[in-house]
Amino acid sequence: ATMQAIESELQCTAATMRLNDAMKGSAAVMKQINAVSNVPEVHENMAAIQKEMLRAGLIEEMMDEGMDALDGPEVEEEAEAELDKVLEDLAIDASMRALVLRPQAAADAAVAAAAPAAAAGPARTAVADG
Repeated sequence: ATMQAIESELQCTAATMRLNDAMKGSAAVMKQINAVSNVPEVHENMAAIQKEMLRAGLIEEMMDEGMDALDGPEVEEEAEAELDKVLEDLAIDASMRALVLRPQAAADAAVAAAAPAAAAGPARTAVADG
């Protein structure tokens, strides 16, 4: 039991020494960073950046409000109509692409769509004798 306690104490001491070395390295790096950087200058720069970001946010908000005031409901309707047209064109393009790239799959889909109509039976047509 005494040997285990001594071994545990040695492991703890070794870990403490490794931690001490790591802390020395961190302290050296921090000293170098402090020597390179000028804290008051960094503080001034951060304050200037904060002011500019606030100003940019206000300008963006004013621009958005102005654009919203210019855009009426008719502009939104036109945009929706144009979007619908583009989406319709894309759907046509997608179906054409399917026909070109996978003609067998497109043919199978057409047959499957026609199958329920054929299963309903042939349509009756009146034939006039005459």
